[in-house]
Amino acid sequence: MSDEKQPMDKWQKTRRAESIAFQLCDKFNNHDYFSFYCKVALKLPEYRIWQLVEEAQRGHQPARLFSFLCKKAGV
Repeated sequence: MSDEKQPMDKWQKTRRAESIAFQLCDKFNNHDYFSFYCKVALKLPEYRIWQLVEEAQRGHQPARLFSFLCKKAGV
């Protein structure tokens, strides 16, 4: 069985979302929002999340701007 691009099962998707959420918690130094970051990771494609992170880093309050941008993106 090859390990080519097979769709992720529910648990793989959850683990990946948690991994992204932990990275976001560390990046914004805000572990209180872990559940929100998990929701973001489950709803948005990963490339879009990192685009929003980049955009948020330019603001005065990156964590708040990131949350705003995510909600605007449909989270």
